[in-house]
Amino acid sequence: MSASIHVSIDNISPRLEKLMRQGRDVRPVLLAMGTQVESIAQRAFDDPGMRIAAWQARKKSKKGDDARPLLIKTTALRKSFFVKVNGDSVEIGNPMPYAAIHQFGGKTGRGHKVTIPARPFFPFNKSGAMAPWAMEKVAKAAEAAMRKKLEL
Repeated sequence: MSASIHVSIDNISPRLEKLMRQGRDVRPVLLAMGTQVESIAQRAFDDPGMRIAAWQARKKSKKGDDARPLLIKTTALRKSFFVKVNGDSVEIGNPMPYAAIHQFGGKTGRGHKVTIPARPFFPFNKSGAMAPWAMEKVAKAAEAAMRKKLEL
């Protein structure tokens, strides 16, 4: 899944920018922030409280797998998240080819005749806004990393 989202956390971003101007290594802070988003995404598969929006129920299946939790067939999607720090940014993603269609919803299949409802696991809406509760968790992770790694 490839999507680019810029998040600015009012009480964290200015301090990070100041540290970068001072030549300080902010990678531990960025890694902590990315790891928190990754954790939220992984937990969203089991905990509806970690989702930015409710997941639409599965339609009745002829295969008889209606009892299986949503988005969990092989667990590949849930286990494929990654966090990568690139200089002054952090990338959080999922390389599975079907990750984006589940996050954002849309049409798929032959002739794009099948509509998949959005079942977002990342705490971002379609316009890139992070859920306020998720932003708070990420800010706390950043604060802790700044105190621990940067001795602030």
